[in-house]
Amino acid sequence: MLGQLEDVGLPLIVHAGEGFPPGAAAETLLDRSFPVVLSHFGGYPLNRDLMDEAIDMLDSYDDCYLDTSFVRYRQQLERAVMEHPDRVLFGSGAPNAPRTSR
Repeated sequence: MLGQLEDVGLPLIVHAGEGFPPGAAAETLLDRSFPVVLSHFGGYPLNRDLMDEAIDMLDSYDDCYLDTSFVRYRQQLERAVMEHPDRVLFGSGAPNAPRTSR
């Protein structure tokens, strides 16, 4: 299947986090020739260390992108947008993410 994705160049969205951390994505997917989108900044469920690891990976992998769904931390959001504005994809996680009242 990964070979077919390489043939067509379509992105792969990966449910990244504690079950499949950013480092695992780097080892198994990011050497391919298609874009990889790590959902939840690679830190589901709300793991700041994994999110930071995924943001760091943007320096090394041009085909790595981060999705903002379920990301609730301003520091990580601002850092990623400031350092790599072209590789942050905005998503809400709706309808699965509970809406917080303000």
